[in-house]
Amino acid sequence: MAGPRPEHCSGGAGVVGLAVRNTVGAEALLSSPSSPALAGAQGAVVATFFLILGWLVADAVLGGRATTEGVRPVGLAFFGACLFSLAVMLAHIATRGLVLASPWLVRAITGVVFAVLAVRKLIARRRAGARKEEAAEGKGPRGRVAWLLGLMVAAGLLVWGSPVVRSPLTLGGDTSLHAGWASQLLNGEAIPSAPLTGDIPNFYPWLFHSIVAVLARLTPGGRPFHALVPMQLCVVAGILLALFELGRAVGRNAASGAAASLFAGFTGGFGFVLLRGLDVVMDPRSEALIYSGDLLFRRSYNVAFAGLAPPLPREVGLAMLVAFLLLLVTGLQGGSPRALLASGAALGLAGLAGAESLFLGLGVAVVAVFFPAEVTRGRVAASVLAPALAIYALWIVPQAINYFRLGGYVNLTVVGPITLPPSAILISWGVVTPFAIYGIIRWLPKARFDAGARTVLAVTGIGLIFIATSIGVGALLDRAFTALGRPHRYWPLVSLGVALYAALGAGDIIERLAAGRKWLAALLAFAVIGVAVPSPVVASVALPRELSQFPLLDSAVEGATGSLLNLLISGPGERCTAAVPLDLDSQIWAYTGYRLVMYTWELPHPGNRARIRWRDIEEQITPERQRFKDNRVLVEGAGSAARWRRVAKRYDVDMVVVPDERAAAPELRPYPQTSATDVAYTVVRLTRCGV
Repeated sequence: MAGPRPEHCSGGAGVVGLAVRNTVGAEALLSSPSSPALAGAQGAVVATFFLILGWLVADAVLGGRATTEGVRPVGLAFFGACLFSLAVMLAHIATRGLVLASPWLVRAITGVVFAVLAVRKLIARRRAGARKEEAAEGKGPRGRVAWLLGLMVAAGLLVWGSPVVRSPLTLGGDTSLHAGWASQLLNGEAIPSAPLTGDIPNFYPWLFHSIVAVLARLTPGGRPFHALVPMQLCVVAGILLALFELGRAVGRNAASGAAASLFAGFTGGFGFVLLRGLDVVMDPRSEALIYSGDLLFRRSYNVAFAGLAPPLPREVGLAMLVAFLLLLVTGLQGGSPRALLASGAALGLAGLAGAESLFLGLGVAVVAVFFPAEVTRGRVAASVLAPALAIYALWIVPQAINYFRLGGYVNLTVVGPITLPPSAILISWGVVTPFAIYGIIRWLPKARFDAGARTVLAVTGIGLIFIATSIGVGALLDRAFTALGRPHRYWPLVSLGVALYAALGAGDIIERLAAGRKWLAALLAFAVIGVAVPSPVVASVALPRELSQFPLLDSAVEGATGSLLNLLISGPGERCTAAVPLDLDSQIWAYTGYRLVMYTWELPHPGNRARIRWRDIEEQITPERQRFKDNRVLVEGAGSAARWRRVAKRYDVDMVVVPDERAAAPELRPYPQTSATDVAYTVVRLTRCGV
C-alpha cells in the first residue's frame, strides 16, 4: 500500500492537487448548507441514494437468490454500501490518492455503478415477471412485511435523527480525530496517517474514514463533518434493516423481525423515570449511575444506544456484525454459497472498522464451522473465514509489518474503564430483559438443531466469555492493548444477543396472541414501545445542546466564507502543511486534515501529545519537544526573521495561522494574508497550496 506524505514535501506542487484543482469552480454547485435543518434534508437525500446503491450492490452480490432463502437484499443495504466504499478505497490506494481527491471522479464512479446495477435489476425483474408479482405484493403478506419494515426503520430514524436537523455534528474527542483522518483521504493521501508531518504509517482501521470520504464527495459542503449527517442516517437505517431481517430469519415471522429492530435498535432502559428534564450523560466515567446506567452518550451497556449521533467506527463495525449474522444464518439455513461468502465479506468489513465486532464474529464463525447444520464444515470454513481474513488482511498485514519495524505500539489509554453494577446493567437494558428470559426458555433447546437459534446462542455466549476473560487477557497483553481488555467494550455485544432473544420471545408471544386476539397483541406492542423509547428519545433530543461546543467548526460547517477554517480550504486534493496555534489545532486538523507542525490531543498523553500509536516513530520524524519550539517560532514569532524562515523551510510549511496583531511582522509581510471574520487570527500563505 502507498505510504503517507514525507515530512519535506510542498503541498502546493502535488500532482493530485494540480489534477483536480480545475474542479473548484464546479464545487460551488454543492455549497455548504446554511442551517442544520437544510443539512438534515440534504443528508437524508444522500443517505437514501447511498442505501439504494448498497441495496443494488447486495442484490448483485447475492445474485437475487437470497429472497427465496429467507432474507431480502434490502436488509443488507448498508453492507452493500460499505462494499462499494471498500472498492473505491482500494482504487484510491492503487492510484496513490487520486480517486477520493477528485470529487467528480468519485461522483462519476458512483453514477456509473448505480446505473449499471439499476439496469441489471430492471432486466432481472422483467425476466422474472416481477411486475405482476409486485402489483399484488402491496396487498399480500409480503407487502405487509414491507410496510412493517418501513415503519420500524422510520421509527428508529425519528428516535435517533433529531441531532442531524438541530445542530452540526461537530464534536471533539474521537469525532475530531476521525474527521481529520477522513479529510486526509480527501486531500489525496493514500491512507489515513496522522496529524503531524512526516512518514507516519496508518495505525487505525480505515473503513469508516473511506465511507465518510465517499459520502463527503456526494454531500453538499464536501467536508467530513457534512458527511456525518448522511453517515448517521445510513448507520441507523442500515442496522435497523439488518436487525429486522435477522429477527425474521431466525424467528421465521415478521413480529420477530420488528421486535429485533425495536429491542436492539432503539430500546432504552428504565432510567427515564429518574429524569427531571431533557438530559444525556456525556461523561459516563464520572456520572454513569445518575440514571442507573441508562442514557449514556458513549460506552452504554445497551447496544441500542449505538444509534446516538455522531457515528463512530464501532457503529460501522456493529452494522457489519449484524449483516454477518444475517448472511450466516441465511447461508446455514439454505446452504447458499453466495450468502456464506458474503457473510465472510461482512465479517472482514467489521474488522476494517474495529476490533470488538470482529472478535465476536470470528467466535460465531468458529462455532458455525464446528456445528454447520446443513453445510459441511469445510465449506463453512472456506466460505466464511477465508474471505473474512482476506479482507481484514488489507489492514492487519501492513500493521504487522510496521509493528515490528517501529518497535510496536504505545499505550494511548489515559481514562479508566466504565463499570456498572448488575442492577444498573438490568436497568439500562430495560424491558428487553423479561422478554429475553422468555426467549431463552423457548429458543435455547432449539440450538441443537436450528442454525438461527444456535447463532443467537453463540453471540450471547461468546460475548459473556469475552467479558469473563477480558481483564485476565488484558493483563497478559502489552499495555498498548489495555483498551481491548476492558469489559465495557463487550457488554454492548452481549446486549445484542440478549436483545435478539427478547425479539424471539416477543415475536412468539405476539404471534400467539394475534392468532386469537389481535387487539391484545396490538395493545402489548404499544405498551412495550411506550416503555422502550422514552430514554432514547430524551437522550437524542437533549444531545444537540452538548454537540455545539465549537463555534469555529459550526460556522465553517454552515458555510461562512470568512471563517478561519474555510479560509484554509480552497479546493479538493490539497496536501498542505500548516503551523497553527495549539488552542485551535484540533479543530483545524478535524476540518482540513492538513499535516501540522505540532498537534495536541485533548487528553494528556505525556511525551505523545499527538496520540500516535507507533513506539519508535520519533526516530523517523522530528521529536515532539522540538516541534513545540518550532511551532511557537512560526505562530508567535519567538525568534529572528531568519530563524522563522529556516523553521518554515524545515517542515515545508504552506500556511501559518497567526494572531491578527502579529500579521504585520517583517517576516510575514511578503506573503498573502487573509483575516478571519469569526476569530482574531490571520491566515498567511507561504505557497500556493490550495489556491
